[in-house]
Amino acid sequence: RDALELYNSGVEKLNRQDYENAIVDFRNSIDIDPYLLISYAPLSAIIINILQDYNQAIELTSKIIELEGFENNNDLIYADIYNNRGLAKSYLEEEELAIEDFNKALEIDNSRGLTYASRAFSHNNMGEAELALDDLNKAIDIDETIPNVFFSRSSCKQQLGDFRGALDDCAIALEKDPDNINII
Repeated sequence: RDALELYNSGVEKLNRQDYENAIVDFRNSIDIDPYLLISYAPLSAIIINILQDYNQAIELTSKIIELEGFENNNDLIYADIYNNRGLAKSYLEEEELAIEDFNKALEIDNSRGLTYASRAFSHNNMGEAELALDDLNKAIDIDETIPNVFFSRSSCKQQLGDFRGALDDCAIALEKDPDNINII
C-alpha cells in the first residue's frame, strides 16, 4: 500500500473511532512518505486527545516542521500542525511556547476560532486575562457556535470584574449546551 492509501485508511478508522488502528495507518503513511502533511494533523490530534501523550505529539509535529516547514511548503495544513503542537505544549503547561505555536498557526490562517480560544486559555493561565478576553472575542467573531468559548469568556469577564457580561456569556453558553455540568 502506498502512503496516500494508508492515510485514507487511517481516516476511515478515525471516523469509526478505531483510534489504535488509525494511529498505525497514519504512522505507516509517514514512514513511507515523511512529507505527507495530511497524516500529521490527525495523528497528532489522536496522540493529544486519546493517548494524551503530549511529548510524543510535540515530537511528531516538530518532525515535519523541521523536515519541511511552512516556509518551504505554504500548505495551510501547517496551521493545524502548529495548533496541535501548541495544544500539546499547553497541556504540559509550557504556555509561552504554546502561544508561539498558536501565533504561528494564526499567521498561516487567521480564521481559526479554536486557535484563538486555545491561545486565550494559555494567556489566561499566565494571568493575562485581558489578552485572553481579546482572543475569545475573536474566536466568537469567527464561530459563535462553540459553547465553551462563551463559557471561557464568561470566566475572563468575571476575573476582570465585568460580572454582568460574565453572567450574559454564561447564559449564552448554557443555552447552547444545556446539559454541560461545567456550565451549569
